[in-house]
Amino acid sequence: MAAKKGENKINTRKDKDKKVDPKFESKAELKSDKRLSNYFSAQEKDRRLSQVGSTKPTEEDMVNTSLMETNGLNSYSNSPPSDLLNIDRVTLNNCFDSQMEKIKGEMQLFTTTFKEEIKKVNIRITSIEEKLECSMLRNNLMEDKINSLEQKINNLEAKMVDWEDRSRRRNIRIRGIPESISNQMLIAYLTELLNFLDMQLQNIPIIFENVHRLPKARSLPAHIPREVIVSFHSPYLKTKFNQALRLKSLKDSKFEELKCFNDLSLATRTARKKFLTCTGKLRDHNISYTWLFPTGLKFYYKDNLEAFKEVDSLHQWLLTNKMI
Repeated sequence: MAAKKGENKINTRKDKDKKVDPKFESKAELKSDKRLSNYFSAQEKDRRLSQVGSTKPTEEDMVNTSLMETNGLNSYSNSPPSDLLNIDRVTLNNCFDSQMEKIKGEMQLFTTTFKEEIKKVNIRITSIEEKLECSMLRNNLMEDKINSLEQKINNLEAKMVDWEDRSRRRNIRIRGIPESISNQMLIAYLTELLNFLDMQLQNIPIIFENVHRLPKARSLPAHIPREVIVSFHSPYLKTKFNQALRLKSLKDSKFEELKCFNDLSLATRTARKKFLTCTGKLRDHNISYTWLFPTGLKFYYKDNLEAFKEVDSLHQWLLTNKMI
């Protein structure tokens, strides 16, 4: 139907052209030539569009386009602009190349900027790594100094404990002396104890250097008397007193409640308490042991001298010999 309408319009237009005055005949011919030119240009456009992959317009579209161009309505048509229709392969390649050059320029600018930022970041990272390395070095130096100071402190503490134990090496701690015996009567009471042990100290003019009671500990019950510290005049007298206690029992005498201990520093007593379980096992197997200073013990087992300064090593020895 649209084709028929187009043909009717063309026929009507031709009839009008036939009625043109002779003086306008040349103008009519020019218009006719323009129509033919438009028609052939449309054909050429179709051919070029088909070369670039566009869909070829139908015959009906060609008629409508021709009519619209005839009526001066080409600017309002839905067909593509003439500039795009006249683009050939070379023009497209040139356009594509120009766009690619533009994109390459932008990419190069972006890459350059990105590389500069990466360089800045690398410089910052390098600076941070250098600072971190210096910090780690200082930290290692400080750690070495701390370990050295800690070792020195431990050595000084051990020396102080040893000095304190050496200053107490003549002392004996006696527990169980009744409170009814005053401080003035303590020397007479202890002299009677030495005579009971048959120590035979008649030729020794000075036996005790100092005798006094300790303040009562809060943990002790009220009925337990305070301990007494006996300081002998020489270590020889202390050793002889300990030997007499081993040789003669205090049982069935007025001294049977007494318990005698070596007077040691608090650090040494605390360290020796860690050996309590092991020393109990040694006593169960009738193994006599001697304490070492500052801590540790030694004993003979199967004619071999064994010495231990650590609880773990002694415990392992007991396990090996099946004493635990």
